[in-house]
Amino acid sequence: MISDETRQKWDDAVGYLLEYGDLHMTEWENEFLDSISIWRAVGKDLTFKQSSMLMKIRHRIEEKVG
Repeated sequence: MISDETRQKWDDAVGYLLEYGDLHMTEWENEFLDSISIWRAVGKDLTFKQSSMLMKIRHRIEEKVG
């Protein structure tokens, strides 16, 4: 079962990447983020693999942006 805390982490990561990631993400990452943001907008939960990739991208962008 997915906790509300986990869902909030996903939504925070999506929001962060939409705000700061555009110039630092690859085309694939941008497309991935678009699809994930649509999933979350309609209330769908992410798979483990999607969640892992989302957090990996966020951490990489955080290191670049500072």
